Amino acid sequence: MASLHERILVTLLSLLMLVAATTTLLAAAQTLVPSPQAKPGCLEKCGGLTIPYPFGLGEACSMRPEFTLTCDESTTAPPSANFTNSTFTFPITITNFSLVDGELQVMQEIARNCYDEEGYNTNSSSSLELPPSYTISTKNNFFTLGCNVLAVYLQGVDVGYQTGVNVALCMDILGEELTESCIGVGCAQTSIPSGLQNISIGLASLNGYNANDPWESNYKCSYAFIVEEGNFTFAPKTSFQQLNTTIQQLPVAVNWAIGDEPCAVAKNLTDYSCKENTICVDRSTISTETAAGYICRCLPGYEGNPYLGCRDIDECTTSSRDPCTNGKCVNSPPGNYSCKCNKGFRNQDDMTCIPYSWLNNTSLKISLGVSIGFLVLVVVISWMYWEITKGGSSNSKRSTSKKTVA
Repeated sequence: MASLHERILVTLLSLLMLVAATTTLLAAAQTLVPSPQAKPGCLEKCGGLTIPYPFGLGEACSMRPEFTLTCDESTTAPPSANFTNSTFTFPITITNFSLVDGELQVMQEIARNCYDEEGYNTNSSSSLELPPSYTISTKNNFFTLGCNVLAVYLQGVDVGYQTGVNVALCMDILGEELTESCIGVGCAQTSIPSGLQNISIGLASLNGYNANDPWESNYKCSYAFIVEEGNFTFAPKTSFQQLNTTIQQLPVAVNWAIGDEPCAVAKNLTDYSCKENTICVDRSTISTETAAGYICRCLPGYEGNPYLGCRDIDECTTSSRDPCTNGKCVNSPPGNYSCKCNKGFRNQDDMTCIPYSWLNNTSLKISLGVSIGFLVLVVVISWMYWEITKGGSSNSKRSTSKKTVA
């Protein structure tokens, strides 16, 4: 049976191990806590989507009314974040945010023009009405899929009249096959100009529907839509089927900015939105968009939400591995770190440790050179002194001998 002292010792060791483990877990938890994205006291999530400030769920949680969103949990689908402007004919669902680029992603309905077996037509248009200070990004393309169909997009005259046209044709020589390229045969695409805000899309057949045409009988519907680059690739064997059965909406990239002023003006305003450790970026410099206003970004070496304030990145704890090889990482704000080298290593620079060798140490080589030079000089002087005194002694002896003989 263990003695009382042994049991006490085991208990103390267990407590020490528990404290050490708890301390380690707390430290790890602190390094894993992400920077807050929502305004303090506000909900940060709608379903699985993070809502970053200046956007917010409710007026008290957003910077301004145009950034106010609602979280719709009324459907059986995952909750969706929507704009709250009551003038919209239907909610605009947001699926992604980018604070760095001043962009967000919304879902847009697809315009359709279909014929049934008897030749009756059903036609549905599509529209996108954005709040003020938002524009449709030029990262989107305008697609038209179908046989002998004309598609048109139109921006309302209240925000500047603009229009665009796509025509997708059929050719008898192709039979029932389509090429993989979207070059006007069964599929056409064009780019989107900058500055579009309110857009409507419609399409119509150029020659009606011919049930006896084998090509048209296989592709009874035509489609028109705008979509963000990289989110749609024309594939003739699957695109028509997917658009007819599974794809009802497609993502569209939208630009946003803070206000209408450039950085040079905004920095002098009382409601300037970029907080500590941030920089101001003019919206017009991000791309070729002719957009006004500005956005905020964290300075290099900092992370977080620039509209709430960015904090220093502790590279020593946030990295998946120690950034210092053969050394100990030391965080050194602002936004930097250095390496304290282990024994046997030295700093090549603040962040790199290399094996220590006197052959690579310039100051040591200089010191050794000076020391060796000094030693050689001492030896030479000593030798010269010895030779001089030796010669003097010999002359003295010869002089003494001559005097004696005389």
